[in-house]
Amino acid sequence: MKHPDIAITDDHIHIDPVNGRGIAAAKDFLHAGGTHLFLVTKPSWSYGIEPARGEDFRAVFEATLDVAGLIREAGLTVFPVLGVHPAEM
Repeated sequence: MKHPDIAITDDHIHIDPVNGRGIAAAKDFLHAGGTHLFLVTKPSWSYGIEPARGEDFRAVFEATLDVAGLIREAGLTVFPVLGVHPAEM
């Protein structure tokens, strides 16, 4: 599929390779004409992590970056957004 002259984005998406559709969701977005994703960090409990201090979020952020790599390999531009999910505040 030829990319359009403008970016077609999803400006807030969670891709869950364990509990959700995983990279298949990103590929569906690409096949529908999407070009860019803003991949947002999932809550820590999605990964079985119960953080007690800031450093405990590192594994969550690394998981987000790993998924971003898979999205890039699928042919999309991805901007990972790393941070503590608001549901954890």
